[in-house]
Amino acid sequence: PQNGPEHPRPFEDDTGDPGATRQAIHHAIWINTKMSQAGMMNHAPWHARSGQILLKRFQLNRPLGQGGMGEVWLAHDQDLDLDIAIKLLHPELAASPAQVEFLKNECRLARRLNHPHIVKIFDFHHEGPTVFISMAWVDGPSYDDWQKERERSWNDRLRPLVPAAHALAYVHRQNLVHRDVKAGNILIDRAGQP
Repeated sequence: PQNGPEHPRPFEDDTGDPGATRQAIHHAIWINTKMSQAGMMNHAPWHARSGQILLKRFQLNRPLGQGGMGEVWLAHDQDLDLDIAIKLLHPELAASPAQVEFLKNECRLARRLNHPHIVKIFDFHHEGPTVFISMAWVDGPSYDDWQKERERSWNDRLRPLVPAAHALAYVHRQNLVHRDVKAGNILIDRAGQP
């Protein structure tokens, strides 16, 4: 298939080798499937805890969410005196070089995006079993939680989706595909903007 706005390419590594990326993705899916079958995806935090300091710099405050690959935490960057979010890879996945490379590639590609309605990615961090992405923290709920907070008109519910759709269109113009678009992954800040 052609690449372009009509045919966005899947995440691809910097070498342009879609075969290597495909292999890493298939391995990641296989590991996630095995972990899910073993009941590992629904467990409480594995080693992360409030107050813990990662890489002598990032102090974990509280979990913000959990998904198939790990957890997202509110953390404080002690070097920059800044509250951030970190996407912490599950240790079982961090033991897999393919999973680590998959997350690094996700970070590499996401860092290229520059849009007011896309969370800014800061960096990829890997030291021993600790693997995570640092990013801007959005102080607010997911769209899913936001729309349930109180009764809202259809116009109010649609208002934040317009800029979110513009952000998604921007991603597609970069020939990338966001493969997990859902209400829980759209964050609404305190000003009501995604």
